[in-house]
Amino acid sequence: MAKRLAGLSAVAALTALSVHAQTIEPIASGTVFTPADFARFSPQTAKDLVREVPGFQIENTSGGRGLGQASSNVLINGKRLSGKSTDTLDALSRIPVGRVERLELVDAASLGIPGLSGQVVNVITKGGAVSGVWDNQVRIRERLEPVLIDGSISVSGETGDLEWTVGLDNGANRFGHNGPEYVTAADGTLLEERNEDLKGNENYLEGSLGLTWTPSSGHEANLNASYALFDYNNRLRGTREATGEPAIHRTYRRGEDEWNTELSGDYALPLLGGRMKLIGLYRHEDSRYRRRVTVRDADSFAFRDGIRLDEDYIENEGILRAEYDWSWREGRDWQIAAESAYNRLDAGASLFTMLASGEELLDTRDTPTLVEENRYELSVTHSRPLGERLDVQVSLGGEVSELSSEVGADSQSESFIRPKGYLSATWAWSDTTDLKLRLERKVGQLDFFDFVASQDINIGNDSGANRNIVPDQTWRIEAEIDRKYGDLGALEFTVFHEEIEDLVDLVPLPGGGQGPGNIDHATRSGVSGNVTLNLDRFGLTGVQVELQGEAGTSSVTDPVTGRDRPISFNDVSYVFAEIRWDIPSTDFALLLAGDQFRDDRSFRLDETYRYTQTQPFVWIELEHKDLFGAKGFIRLGNLVDSTDKEERAIYSPDRSGPVIENYAFDRNFGHILTIGLSGSF
Repeated sequence: MAKRLAGLSAVAALTALSVHAQTIEPIASGTVFTPADFARFSPQTAKDLVREVPGFQIENTSGGRGLGQASSNVLINGKRLSGKSTDTLDALSRIPVGRVERLELVDAASLGIPGLSGQVVNVITKGGAVSGVWDNQVRIRERLEPVLIDGSISVSGETGDLEWTVGLDNGANRFGHNGPEYVTAADGTLLEERNEDLKGNENYLEGSLGLTWTPSSGHEANLNASYALFDYNNRLRGTREATGEPAIHRTYRRGEDEWNTELSGDYALPLLGGRMKLIGLYRHEDSRYRRRVTVRDADSFAFRDGIRLDEDYIENEGILRAEYDWSWREGRDWQIAAESAYNRLDAGASLFTMLASGEELLDTRDTPTLVEENRYELSVTHSRPLGERLDVQVSLGGEVSELSSEVGADSQSESFIRPKGYLSATWAWSDTTDLKLRLERKVGQLDFFDFVASQDINIGNDSGANRNIVPDQTWRIEAEIDRKYGDLGALEFTVFHEEIEDLVDLVPLPGGGQGPGNIDHATRSGVSGNVTLNLDRFGLTGVQVELQGEAGTSSVTDPVTGRDRPISFNDVSYVFAEIRWDIPSTDFALLLAGDQFRDDRSFRLDETYRYTQTQPFVWIELEHKDLFGAKGFIRLGNLVDSTDKEERAIYSPDRSGPVIENYAFDRNFGHILTIGLSGSF
C-alpha cells in the first residue's frame, strides 16, 4: 500500500513541478466544449458527451442522506437534480445530443452553488422539435439464458414554456459461476468438497416523466415522477461430500419482488432581491424476499431437510427543503437552507420448516419492527473570491435527529444534534492548473436494516438487531490538483484522509451474539486519479488512452481482538485502463479495456471473508459509428478468463482464538458477448 501511495503521489508532484516548465495550449474556448468537439465518438446522448470530457469522472448522487446540498459534479442548465432515484447518469442518458448546446467545465468554487467541489460539468441544453434517444443490448454468456432486451427509450419536446421528457428503461442481467469449493481444517485436511453451480437473473422496468416550466417571469418549476418494478432470482445447487458422511444434493434459492415509486419537484421564484427555491420529494418502496434451502440424498434424491425464510420490507421517505440565495455584491453569494426529512422502515420475517410431504410448518415469526427518523437541518453558506486566483466557499450548519424504533409493543427513541459544514478553496495556480483543498465535517447515513435481526440460511450467519446505533461522523480533508494539457489531454489527482467517529461495523452485542454497532474511532486514507491522453501529436492518429486508479488504507481497533485492522470491505485498490483507436477515414473504432479491484476482508466475531476476481476483467470492442444511422458495437468480455474467488476463515471461540476451518472456491464465470445498438431521432 505504501508503494502505491508513494507512486501516485510522485505522479502528482511531477505534474505540479511541470506547470511552469511547459507551454500548454488552453482547451478551446477556455473550458467550453460543444458536441462537435466529440464528434469522433459519435455521441447519442449528453451522457456520451460528459464521459469524454478529458480528465473528468461523473460522480453519482443517488442514495444519500436526505437531499442536502448539491453533491453531483454534473449540473443541467446550472441546476442540480431534485430527485434521488433518478441519478445523474439516468438524467444525462435521456437528453439527446441534438439538445445539447455546450458543456462548461468549471471549478465548483466559482459557481457559488453550496456543496459542490472540484471540477463540475454544466450541461447547457436548448429547445427544438420533438426528439428522442434509444438503445438496446443483447448479451450472450456461457451456460446462461441470453439477454435479448436491455435498453431504454426516451422522448423529449416542448410546448410553449413547458419542456417534457418521457422515458422507459428495461434493464436485465444474467449471472453465475460454477466449480468446486473446499472446506479444510486448519492443518489443510479436507473436510468437505462441494461442486456447485450458481445461476441468476434480475430484471428492471421503469417508466419516468419529467416536466420543466420556465415562463419569462423568472419563475421555474420542475416535476419528476417514476414507477419501477424489479425482480431478482438466483439458484445455487450441487453436491456436497463431507468426509465419512453420505453425499447430499443441496439447492439454495433466493428471490426478490419489488416495486417502488418516487415523486419529486421544485419551484423557484425571485424574492426580495434573491431567489427562493422549494423542493419536495416522496419515495415508497415495497420489497418481498424469499429464501429456501432444500437438502436431498445425492443417490436416491430422497428429501432430507429444508427451510424457508420470507421477509417483507416497506420503506418510505419524505423530504421538504427550502433554499434562499442572494448576492450582495458580484461574486459574493449567500445561501440559507432548511430541510425536514422523514424516513420509515417496516420489517417482518417468518421462518418455515419443510417436510417430506411438501408441507411447510411455521417455525418462528419475528416480531414486526418499525424504525422511524425525523430529521431537521439548517445551514448557511457563503462563496466569494479572495483575490484574482483564489475562490473560497464556507458552510456552517447542523442537524437534529429524532430516531425511534418499535419491536412489537416495546418502543424506544433518542435525539441527537450533529454539527456539519465545510471549507473549500480553489487556487488557480496557472491558466491550466487548479489546486483545491476541502475540509469537511460530515454525518453518515444510517441503514435502518441494521435495526432488524437478519439470518443467512445459506451459510448460517445470523446478525442480531441493535437499536442503539448512531450515524457515524467524519472529519475529511481532501486536496486535489487538476491539470489540463490542451489537445494532449488532462489529469486529475486527489489525496484524502478521514477521521471517523462512531464507525458502524459488526460488534459483539450486550445480550450475546453479534450485529451492527458503533466503534468509537477509525481512520481512512487514500489517493485517486485519472488521466486522459490524446496521442495524435505523437503520430498515433485517433488513439486515446484513459487511466483511472485509486488506492486506500484504513484502520480501526478490533472490538474482538483489541488490535488494529482494516475497516470491513474498505476499498484497497482499483485500476481501469482503456485504449481507444478511432480508425482514420472510417466509421470504425477499436477499443481495448480492463479493470480490477481489491477490497479488504470483512470481519465477523468468529469469521473473516474476502471476495476477489483472480485476474483483471478485460474486454475488446469494435464500434461502428454509422450503422444505417445508428451506432453499433460488438464486445467480447473476460478475455483473460478471470474467475470469482471467495475465502472464509472460521475461528474458535472467536477471532481471538485459532482458525478451525477454511472455506475456499475459485469459480469460472466464462466469457460475455455483448451486441449493442443506440440511436437518436
